Amino acid sequence: MSTEWIAGTRFGADPTLFGGVYQEVLPAGAYHNQFWIEDTVRGVYMARGVFGQLIYIDPVADFAAVVLSSWPEFVSSTRMRTALAA
Repeated sequence: MSTEWIAGTRFGADPTLFGGVYQEVLPAGAYHNQFWIEDTVRGVYMARGVFGQLIYIDPVADFAAVVLSSWPEFVSSTRMRTALAA
């Protein structure tokens, strides 16, 4: 992927189009290029899958994490908030 595509993914989302249950989990978030943006100012982004799968990337902190999960629910806002708080 080009650096332009990555920058567009991190900073090109329109947070006003983001709402509902997703905003409960990511209050400063957005969605763009099939990535969830946790923080539209810092450009923290993630890939989220069903049953708790997660790839979390914070380039400013030079941090990345991969979570392999098997939640009993397909999607859980409560479990996702707990995972992101960790």
